Amino acid sequence: NSNFHRALALRARIALLRGDNEFAIKTYKESFRLERKTRGQRKKILPDDYDSIYFMFALLKSGDNKLHLEAIKFLSETVKLKKIRLLNIFSSLLHLIQELCGQKSDIFLDLYLHPQKHFTRSEQLLHFIIINWIKPDFLNNFTDSLIKLQQETENSEYDWLRAETSLLLAKLNHKPEENKKLGEELHSKCRTCSLVNIISPLQEWEKVLRSLNTITKTAGNGKNQPDQSTQRLIWYFDYNPENSAANLYPRIQKMTKSGNWSGGRAAALKTLYKTSGEMNFLTPADRTAISAIREYDRGYYYHSYELDFEMSLALPPLIGHPLIFLNSNPDVQIELVSGKIELSIEKQADNKIAFHLDPCPANSENKLLVIAETPTRYQIIKITPQIERICKIIGSGVTLPPEAETRIRDTAVSLSGLITVQSDIISNQDIKKITADPRPHLHLLPFQDGLRVSFRVMPFGQSGSSFKPGVGGRSVIAEIDQEKIQARRDLEQERQLVTKIVESCPNLSRQLQGENEHERTIPEPREALELLLEL
Repeated sequence: NSNFHRALALRARIALLRGDNEFAIKTYKESFRLERKTRGQRKKILPDDYDSIYFMFALLKSGDNKLHLEAIKFLSETVKLKKIRLLNIFSSLLHLIQELCGQKSDIFLDLYLHPQKHFTRSEQLLHFIIINWIKPDFLNNFTDSLIKLQQETENSEYDWLRAETSLLLAKLNHKPEENKKLGEELHSKCRTCSLVNIISPLQEWEKVLRSLNTITKTAGNGKNQPDQSTQRLIWYFDYNPENSAANLYPRIQKMTKSGNWSGGRAAALKTLYKTSGEMNFLTPADRTAISAIREYDRGYYYHSYELDFEMSLALPPLIGHPLIFLNSNPDVQIELVSGKIELSIEKQADNKIAFHLDPCPANSENKLLVIAETPTRYQIIKITPQIERICKIIGSGVTLPPEAETRIRDTAVSLSGLITVQSDIISNQDIKKITADPRPHLHLLPFQDGLRVSFRVMPFGQSGSSFKPGVGGRSVIAEIDQEKIQARRDLEQERQLVTKIVESCPNLSRQLQGENEHERTIPEPREALELLLEL
């Protein structure tokens, strides 16, 4: 039996390299079935040799999703063994096929992308072919190894290996015409076909679509689907004002018999990372945020990694999400809103004009900033490459001479599509001009047994950014619904309206203001209730 299954594997390999993929798959399956029978194995574990790799290549080449899922079963059982000679190859293949099937891979790929010293020439080449499918750019690190392998396979016993090595070097733009010609001539001589291009590397957008298609299929199968109203995912939000950053802590709540939501249990990131496709109660925003879970190498011992959110990708989908609560006070529901960097343009006493950004990223690595607009409202500001360039140019602030005023007006309008502009200089350009809404908005947040009150104004009404009353430039330029609009603020009227409210509400006027002059705290419950009546 042992000799017979090896003979079958050899026939299957020849069929694969000659282009008869269907026969190769059928013969490999029979070969491995016989070997498992000989060993008394029930689990689908691959032999630790390169015919197993060729078998997986045949399943890959088929393009059949069912066969890809079968390959995942083989590889998943095999890599669990850990102490196998071809672990790096099998792990890389498992990661690749899981991505092709739209599954989340729990393989920490960086540990397995390097061919091992004990690999034979054939195994080394097959690993290079896999790297070429997963991370083509990463293959550049092995150009010298491929050149060496090409030189070592010059005699006719290794024509197929040399042909494939030459085609890989051509893809890396190393003597592309010469190596492509050599590879094709050698394949023609051997009457074989190449495996280098049997699949194409997946683009990031393809991975997203494949994952979404998997979710759709899972949701539509109608099996074991829980009642969507009995569970939900909520998010605890932790804010760090020192570096304008935040953390997320997902929790799963269940509906109790009394019709109330439970306190919820922490949702393990590993569980979300691997099985979120089976959770039918998740919203599209939840799924997009979960897709931002990444593997990070802990770095302090071998094969050690942890999962965490990449916040620049996880927070934007949660803008407007109705179930976000403060981690420090879970009874307090908060709001995430889209925000923009603000550019202040101020005329100084000597008629010079000062530019100042708020906020300005502390370093160029920040791709997202979180700003507390009020205690219950947080701005999520994406740092795009254009905004990053603006920040590098302006930095901590620049001062321009008076003669630059005319050109500054044009620049302010030009930048308003990317950032919010507050200016003492009125634009002469033909853009829509409105009178800013001066009415104060009050944001209420539970504080001790009472309330904290914060004052804001929203010059563009319910659209656009909010500001402290009576503070900032008299002109605000922003892009609202793809239209550039300039709002003229009356700072004195904004201050007067706030003063009028404070004077009209005894429970506001009696309270000492906080460190922020636009904030009041009412810690006693009776006074807080009276304030609500007054308001």
